[in-house]
Amino acid sequence: MSPNHQRADSGDDLLIHYLPHVLIGVMLVMAGMLMAGFLSVLDDIAERGEMRRQHQRATGSVLLGDEVRTSVSADTALLSVR
Repeated sequence: MSPNHQRADSGDDLLIHYLPHVLIGVMLVMAGMLMAGFLSVLDDIAERGEMRRQHQRATGSVLLGDEVRTSVSADTALLSVR
């Protein structure tokens, strides 16, 4: 075997040795990003619910202003689709 062949094997062994550690690190980062996104959506939902409660106490309507749009022809309130 030539010294170059041993060096290539050594590099392959090094890659195989560190690959699980790198994959675990990548998965942890992705899990953290997924959790941050989930918590952001959860916070938005909670904030929207609090706005709805305050609006309902003040006006008696459960619909927020951005959820209602009036139809020009029938002049009836419709729920907007988001």
